[in-house]
Amino acid sequence: MAAKIGLLFNFCGNPCDQADNNAAQAKAHLDKLLTLFPNDKRVNLLAGNYYRGQSNEQMAIQAFTKATQLDKNYAAAYNQLGYSLSAQGDYKKAETAFQDYIRLRPNSPNPYDSYAELLLKLGRYDESIAQYRKALEKDPAFGGSLAGIGNNYIFKRDYEKARQSYQEQFDRAPNLNQKIGAMNLMIASYVHEGKTADAVQTAERLAKFAEEQKQIQPAAGAHSTAAFILLEAGKFEEAAKHLAEADRLRDDPSLPERVRENNRIGKMSNHAYLLMAQGKFEEAKVQLEELSKFISTRNNPLEQRRHNELMGMLELKQGNHAKALEHFAKADPEDPYVWYYTAQAYEGKGDKQNAKMLYRRIADWNQNDTGYAVVRPRAVAKLEEDVKASKPR
Repeated sequence: MAAKIGLLFNFCGNPCDQADNNAAQAKAHLDKLLTLFPNDKRVNLLAGNYYRGQSNEQMAIQAFTKATQLDKNYAAAYNQLGYSLSAQGDYKKAETAFQDYIRLRPNSPNPYDSYAELLLKLGRYDESIAQYRKALEKDPAFGGSLAGIGNNYIFKRDYEKARQSYQEQFDRAPNLNQKIGAMNLMIASYVHEGKTADAVQTAERLAKFAEEQKQIQPAAGAHSTAAFILLEAGKFEEAAKHLAEADRLRDDPSLPERVRENNRIGKMSNHAYLLMAQGKFEEAKVQLEELSKFISTRNNPLEQRRHNELMGMLELKQGNHAKALEHFAKADPEDPYVWYYTAQAYEGKGDKQNAKMLYRRIADWNQNDTGYAVVRPRAVAKLEEDVKASKPR
């Protein structure tokens, strides 16, 4: 099991802190460990995990591969290697890595869950569901597999069955984090189905539930999610109301100062996007300049990528396709939301071939979150338009 979400609107309510924003310090410690213990399998696993967190899958693959070479029975390294290979599109080797993981840990639920995730990505939905069920046989409390089963039904377009699985995940969840995760998937299911009102209502229920449980960050994230969905649907006034609620929660004085400091990035990012969506480009530019100054001293690559994503969106909305592409190239390379707007920029330049490649990549990505739920139907529609246009009349 692994999870990766990259969105303009960060559902956790902040830039996910990445080790309390000490990315540079973490890298320095890692380099020191690698110098002292270059042939320690655990250090190489740690290095691979660091690079995965930076979306540097090539370096991650090198580190995980070395860990497996140092110990051919190092199960955890095969698991992470499978994810990195999958992210690079090397599905055959990824499948082998996950099968090795199963061989080494046959009585654990996680290997079956990881393999099922790859099968989902490959569109082998029924095989994926079978592997998720094997994980649940090993451990009925392994709730992530219920999410995986639901995700398969999303891509089989059986949305009701998907939500049944997410509801079961919610009901069985042993902690609040898993319940919140299940509700976020329910939100995404409605977006996939094109039911904006139901998605927003579910986000509002999540915000209420989280706030009742004194979970301020997830409550703020739920309002940000609702705003994101509404902005993508062109409902700016409603989106602004949810952003105001998110701001109220993010400024809660009970939150640690460090958390409120990180929350400033989410606030500035979200409001910049609202201004862009409203066509207020100069105001958005001012907001992004303020954001750039704020993050310039923090040495956090994830924040820099998010800023480039926003800058790309600003240029795209003004018709500056070449500049948009420059910024998107420096945004999150593993985010289908970024891919979609990169494809839009290519299309604006008249480069239909690169646009089509990205639309196909999005359509086949099969990893579920709300940002993906927004852009996947659009990418599929673009591909269908292309097929119709290519048919002889």
